Amino acid sequence: MDVFHWDGVTIELISDPSYIDPSEYPTAGYLRIERIASTRPGRGHASAALREICDLADTHGISLDLFVAPEDPRIDPERLASWLARYGFASTGQATGQGWRMMRNSHRSTSSICSPASHFAISANTRAMRS
Repeated sequence: MDVFHWDGVTIELISDPSYIDPSEYPTAGYLRIERIASTRPGRGHASAALREICDLADTHGISLDLFVAPEDPRIDPERLASWLARYGFASTGQATGQGWRMMRNSHRSTSSICSPASHFAISANTRAMRS
């Protein structure tokens, strides 16, 4: 698991292929966002961090997925899903005990992809340390 920090926001990413059907991802790779947490919600920091992750994913041709399952009971899952949709995540219609699944395919064509998922983590970590 890779953990990235941006201005009070923590994002945990994992790239375990055992839980994914690769045919779902038409891109070079995929990562699961395991957790997004902010120490100062409502100030746009999580939005900036997620935008950075999505930009890096697009640069490297990486698809992202996650389960909408807020740890904080004050967070409305529907509102969280709407927030994620602004960054290109779409519901898969799959619901489990973990919540419902959303995916975001890379917005980069597969013909121009040359970087595997492991390079994405290195790039994201480098950017996180700079901010």
